[in-house]
Amino acid sequence: MLSTSSAVKMAFRPTAGSVPWGGAATRPTWDTPDYPVNYYIPNFGMDHNVLTTMNSLKIAEKTQKKSLKASFAQDETAADLRTPNLGADEDVKFSLAAIQESQKESGKQLQGVNFAQDHQTV
Repeated sequence: MLSTSSAVKMAFRPTAGSVPWGGAATRPTWDTPDYPVNYYIPNFGMDHNVLTTMNSLKIAEKTQKKSLKASFAQDETAADLRTPNLGADEDVKFSLAAIQESQKESGKQLQGVNFAQDHQTV
């Protein structure tokens, strides 16, 4: 099966006056802003969710009779995250026993397929 491909050079130019390519380059608006700046921002106090959380923390500390603090420092002893060896699965044990029994009854040895040696890729 043969296939061919070709590339075509296309030129696209936006129409004059279209944004952002059609006009002359201008200065950024933050140099001379056309929007209000340095305006008054009212202080409505602390957010009610923050106040509720702080109140809940005080109640928990009082109940536990100790000060609760968040720490993101790493523990000195790293957790052992290796997968424990729990032995063969019961299904694997059953399959191996069935294979042994079949080999004993038939008098033939089961031969596996080694894909790395038996099936060479071209």
